[in-house]
Amino acid sequence: PIADATVVARGAYNLFVGFAATDTNGTYLIQGLPAGLYTLEVSAPGTHPQPLCSVSTSAGKTTYRSFVLSRAGGTIRGVVRSATGIAVPGALITAEWLDYTPNFGTWRQASTRSESHGTFQLPALPTGRFSVAASSLSVGLSEAMTVSLSGDGGTPQEIELVLQGNVAISGPI
Repeated sequence: PIADATVVARGAYNLFVGFAATDTNGTYLIQGLPAGLYTLEVSAPGTHPQPLCSVSTSAGKTTYRSFVLSRAGGTIRGVVRSATGIAVPGALITAEWLDYTPNFGTWRQASTRSESHGTFQLPALPTGRFSVAASSLSVGLSEAMTVSLSGDGGTPQEIELVLQGNVAISGPI
């Protein structure tokens, strides 16, 4: 069982209609939905994104749908350093899944913060290519790098992200 997984129900036109978090037994219940066809998205920290699932509900009945989430997968790990080579703790590292398809719902990226020695780890990522970058308000931004993970979940991909100062982004919204 996986606690704190999120199950999102979407109705016609992919509109959000409800959600639930799993309890300590891995059980979820989305209530108050009218009879109809729904698409379910399931996600949990440290697990692979799951393909979307369609379910049809009937008036006055509870529809049962179970999921199997995998914690296996590839890992990207490494260190974040300043341009002068100093380890940067607390940097935000983001890995965006470049091979994303709408079959996997809204999950597109994983993120974490670097530890005290600048090290980080992003485990249980799906097979494919990721654009990985780091940022720190006090130090700067890194260039994004592409990392490929194979389906065997074997050796973690080791990378170094170097933050460059004097970077600015501006524009109207």
